[in-house]
Amino acid sequence: MPTSSAKIGRWRSSAAREAYVEAYQTVLRTLPEPTRTLDVETEFGSVRAYEWEGTASGPPVLLLPGRASGAPMWAENLSDWIGQRTIYAIDAIGDAGLSVQTRPFANSDDQAEWIAQTITGLGVDKVHSVGHSFGGAIATIHALRHPEQVATLALLEPVLVLRPPPVSSLFWATITQLPLPRSWKDRALAELGGVTVEEVRVRTPLSIMIDHGSSGYRAVLPTPRMLTDQEWRSLPMPLRADFAGTKSLAGGTKAAERLRSLRPDATVELWPNASHSLPMQERAAWHPRCRPSGEPKKICTDRGVASRLAPVPIRIRACIVNHNTSVFAELALRSLAAAHVDWLSSGRLRITIMDNHSTDEGLPNLIMACDQLGVEFTRSRWPVADSKVNSHGDVMREFVAAHPTATHFLFADADTYQLEDDTVGRMAAELAADDSAWAIQARFPWVEEHDGPGRSLNPWAGRIQRLGATIEDTATGPFAGQHKPRCHPAFSLVVNTDAFRRVADVVGLSSAVIIAVDPEIAGFADTFGLATLAMQTHGLHHALSSAMIGHYHGVSYQDPNQPADGKLEDCQRRLALLR
Repeated sequence: MPTSSAKIGRWRSSAAREAYVEAYQTVLRTLPEPTRTLDVETEFGSVRAYEWEGTASGPPVLLLPGRASGAPMWAENLSDWIGQRTIYAIDAIGDAGLSVQTRPFANSDDQAEWIAQTITGLGVDKVHSVGHSFGGAIATIHALRHPEQVATLALLEPVLVLRPPPVSSLFWATITQLPLPRSWKDRALAELGGVTVEEVRVRTPLSIMIDHGSSGYRAVLPTPRMLTDQEWRSLPMPLRADFAGTKSLAGGTKAAERLRSLRPDATVELWPNASHSLPMQERAAWHPRCRPSGEPKKICTDRGVASRLAPVPIRIRACIVNHNTSVFAELALRSLAAAHVDWLSSGRLRITIMDNHSTDEGLPNLIMACDQLGVEFTRSRWPVADSKVNSHGDVMREFVAAHPTATHFLFADADTYQLEDDTVGRMAAELAADDSAWAIQARFPWVEEHDGPGRSLNPWAGRIQRLGATIEDTATGPFAGQHKPRCHPAFSLVVNTDAFRRVADVVGLSSAVIIAVDPEIAGFADTFGLATLAMQTHGLHHALSSAMIGHYHGVSYQDPNQPADGKLEDCQRRLALLR
């Protein structure tokens, strides 16, 4: 029996299709050449798929686009992901793209079926499924109906499956899909994106493509349905969901709260400054993690629970702060580079010397070492001669703000040096295996030998101290307080998450005196200490690595008139072996 064309998606005219295809190809040309371009046959029509073959083993990534876009909607993300896991980006059947629908959908289960048949047609058993908007909705239904095909599930602004969108957002979203005057659609996009109409009118190849798709293609699709509590709980795979904090079409805060209550094992993130276009707006910082019970955390493509999805190369930005300790900083730099040659050559580790306008004799040699090793040397905003307080935390905070796309930060004191190869690799592996750790620090021989194994973690925590503070002419104290636990920044590796960046920005990484009557609350938080306490409020802890690093301890900010107890001579001896 012939299928009525009124029941399947179709282009409004050949001219509309041609305009869309031209814009589609323009965006596609910005990407590396696909390994293969495929048209996979299903009982609902053919599916256009693009493959970028990766080197990593395991299931490939399947990208499901939002409405009226097609595979090229991921263009701004794909450039960072291609090269690791194999990636398939597809055009949805029944929507704008180069897929062709031949049979109508009776319900959302039919949409799950064409995805299942596509995966089979690609010759794979399981995928890491990533979906945006309507793509996230049908990815969810597919995972519900065919859990055996889904290794992990990552949802970006998945519409209707958790919460209905606000009526106003639904109204404006509908306007964008209708063949209405350009001015109407610009207003709708501005309302949805939380921007001005003038900003919307700055056209990009991607926005032009989506505009042609929304106005030129008449989709006939089932409305995604809201999943029951039991259905969400029944999904067996690791789950990640991201919601916009501004103009969300997926339910925003309420959707995030519902999912957190139903799936405490899932990673759920709310992006306060993002709109429904979250994948494009947060492309530099989107790292979903999916925390399955009992499985180790893995580095992944989609930033931010024990198994992360499609892996991307680790990008560690290392910061060594120098403040008239140039001889020691040169040793810290040269020994770190010598112990991590492969990391530096592959770009996984990049080192920066943050110098506080040092003037000591060792500075020229330090700068020369930076030139030889291809390391960035930059001046901080806090000259050591002008600083009346320790500026270490300020410099680290500035470094974090300057490198939002790093996957990790490595903080190393100028008076540290390597005792073995691949210290960073060991710490990264141990950190990845601890799902509730936000950071990991190395061990110090002088603590381990004097206080016992494992005492490098919070060696002074809990010690009662006499404290005081002066605010203008008013003195407070002395009063009793505890030395607070902290992740020691002498040599620590930190996962670059939204939470950490917010803590660095709002709380800072500097030391603080906490004034309180209760001695359990009052105390001194050394550099990184206040940030450590703030991260604890997120249910995260800092871990101790099995790796040991050399640490001269006390060289940083040392009184130049005081003897260094042979530390300088030892440093120079080690340097001579590395130069």
